[in-house]
Amino acid sequence: MKFKQLTILLTVSLLGLTLSACGETDSESEGETREEARDEAVQTAEEFLSFLSEEEFEEAASFLSDNSISEWTSKDFEDLFVPTAEIYGGLSSIDLMEEEEDTYSSIFNFVYEGKFGARKALFYIGINRNNEVFNFRTNIDPELQFSENTHDVAEEFLEFAREGAFEEAADLVEDDMESDIAPADIASDWSRLEETYGEFADIHLYDEQTFSRDSSLIYAATFGEQLILFNIYVNEDKAITGYYSRSYDEEENYIYPEEAHQTAEDFLTFIAAEGYEEAADLLDDAEAEATPEDLERWRNNVEQEYGEWIRFELNHEKDYYGPSAGNYSFVYDVEFSEQPASIIVYVNRENEISGYRHTDMESEE
Repeated sequence: MKFKQLTILLTVSLLGLTLSACGETDSESEGETREEARDEAVQTAEEFLSFLSEEEFEEAASFLSDNSISEWTSKDFEDLFVPTAEIYGGLSSIDLMEEEEDTYSSIFNFVYEGKFGARKALFYIGINRNNEVFNFRTNIDPELQFSENTHDVAEEFLEFAREGAFEEAADLVEDDMESDIAPADIASDWSRLEETYGEFADIHLYDEQTFSRDSSLIYAATFGEQLILFNIYVNEDKAITGYYSRSYDEEENYIYPEEAHQTAEDFLTFIAAEGYEEAADLLDDAEAEATPEDLERWRNNVEQEYGEWIRFELNHEKDYYGPSAGNYSFVYDVEFSEQPASIIVYVNRENEISGYRHTDMESEE
């Protein structure tokens, strides 16, 4: 009996090992097949994007599935990519950023990052089990947000600066901003760029936003081998209300007007609600010695001078990003119970509060 039991036990064990080995082989084979399918999907996605970057739109359209989620044609691709390339520069440096597989439907979803000149763009591509482009969308939009007149003013300003016609460039500046953007300031900035990086080569529109009542246009220019970003602000009267330049660094996240404005708004909102701890958290290192108690003391001093704090509002005519300090400067009209006043909040490139002060409203005018 013992011999029989041992024989049965050994047989069962060998059978189990055999079945286990077969299972591992099937699993490994399935993994290899899936990896091969993923690699083929990546190749398809990148060939598709390559044709788009080369403006071979008929070839790109041939990758589309008949059952594609988004209906694209070669004409749609042309209408999207050609104007965008003309505005910002050609599409280049496509990199895979994210990927995901839907194992149930065998669809691979990829997110690629590309660049039109210096401006980044995202492409979302779905590849089906037949290795076709099943879905495509992008965050770029060739429709310009602002009128051609707005662009013309900004580009005329930069063209005058490039030609050394600094007086003519300054003539485009809003009257109230003449002391901040004088011909000498523009000349000094342009000379600094050429002496530091080399001669001006070319320029493209990089980004555009609405900021307060102004249009914020950002241009990417090449000096030598260095990309320089120019912020140009144009108001409703087509006059320049702000100008600033900075070197472009791919590793650095730039703070644009909306973000800086939100930080300033949060800072004053915390002060108004007596959230001094939260307000202090927004201060930069240079202001780190200002404690929540200091902020409370500052508000108390302001209220002793002007009365109870009621409400505040951004003064659209005076907000500005000045080249001299490298900070956004936001001027708020504040209503107090006894006398209105102005509070100026400064936000640096790291999106931190770099300064704040109050003044009589009359003295700011």
